[in-house]
Amino acid sequence: MESLFIVGAPRSGTTRLRLMLDAHPALAIPPETGFLPAVLALRSRAGLEAFLSLVTGFETWPDFGLEARDLGAALGDLTPFSLADAVRAFYRLYARRFGKRLWGDKTPDYGLHLPAIRSLLPEARFIHLIRDGRDVALSLRPLWFAPSRRMEDLAGHWVQRVSTTRALGRGSPHYLELR
Repeated sequence: MESLFIVGAPRSGTTRLRLMLDAHPALAIPPETGFLPAVLALRSRAGLEAFLSLVTGFETWPDFGLEARDLGAALGDLTPFSLADAVRAFYRLYARRFGKRLWGDKTPDYGLHLPAIRSLLPEARFIHLIRDGRDVALSLRPLWFAPSRRMEDLAGHWVQRVSTTRALGRGSPHYLELR
């Protein structure tokens, strides 16, 4: 099954796109997961317990409305266990919660991890949403997670995020930019 990842600089409209796509009767996209870089770091010692502990202990876990025992049962069905299949099992479990068969993810920061995600999930498709940097800076500036309040810094942050994601996306056969 193919997977869809929505990425972009913060305040680029990724949440709006997520909500629009999640409204499709076959596609479920959870709130930001954030745990994939930590999962990728597990690779050398990945096992069922390590994966389950990491995902269910991650700060975003309560946002998914899933039970740890259900994820544990889904992971227990994987023979042999693989990290890629464990990630897919998490997303499938989330999609089944809504009676959907397809899944995706909307975590803007994953744009900085495209090659690693693609190595784990070769079927991954990426949509890089790009909003005008001036609008992004104005939207981001007053928020608690803004990297700065100075427009020059915010512009530089936007340029860095867009250019890095673009460069990493060039290596992916399934990368699409939307403005």
